[in-house]
Formats: sequence, structure tokens, C-alpha cells
Amino acid sequence: MAAVNPPATVFISTATIHSLVTHKSLIRHLESTLPPLSTAIQSPLRHAHQITPNSSFLLMPSWSTSPLLPYIGTKLVTHNSGNSSLNLPGVHAIFVLFNSATGQPLASMDATALTLYRTACVSAL
Repeated sequence: MAAVNPPATVFISTATIHSLVTHKSLIRHLESTLPPLSTAIQSPLRHAHQITPNSSFLLMPSWSTSPLLPYIGTKLVTHNSGNSSLNLPGVHAIFVLFNSATGQPLASMDATALTLYRTACVSAL
């Protein structure tokens, strides 16, 4: 039996997120999917780790218990309050998505942009 090559992990950039998502489309999506899926999604409290007095690292895992949504993901966030002096954002984030049935990585994406969309849209609901 020949070995199966796993699909390539996709990277979804900030530009791609902006080209695919609008606040209106995300609000409609969340409005229709959050209520029926809320019992199938597990999102434990985030892990927060102080790295230095001015920086922290957050891990925010989530997964589905439904076979219809075979996914595990985690958002990784860094916060560095000194970044403003370097002309950099204080917060950087990435989201990594896996297939929960096989453990294969499926995608990683800029979670800074994703979080801005999600926060605004959930607030709008």
C-alpha cells in the first residue's frame, strides 16, 4: 500500500482574510451557526503565561465534539507592551487548525485580523 501524502497546510494571510470576510458576512454566519453549534464546541479558559514583566504568551484552545466538525484549533497570542517603542503592534496572534480525526494540520492564519473581525461581529450580535 502506497503512503498517502497529507494535504499541504494552508497559510491564510491578513490580505486573504480581508478579501474573504466582511463584517456583514461574518455576522450572518455567526448568527446562523453559533446557536446550533454552541453545545458541540469546547473552549476552555485560556492559558496565560507571563514571560517578562512586559510580555505574555496566551494559548486559547478550542475543539468540536461533533463528527460534523472534525476540528481542533488554538490561537497563540503574544503581548509585548514595549513594542510601541519599536513601532510594532503590542499584540500578535496566529490560529492553527487541525483535523481532529487524524491530527493533521490543515491551516494557519493571521489571528490578529481574525480576532478583530470576530470581536466586532460577536459584539454586533
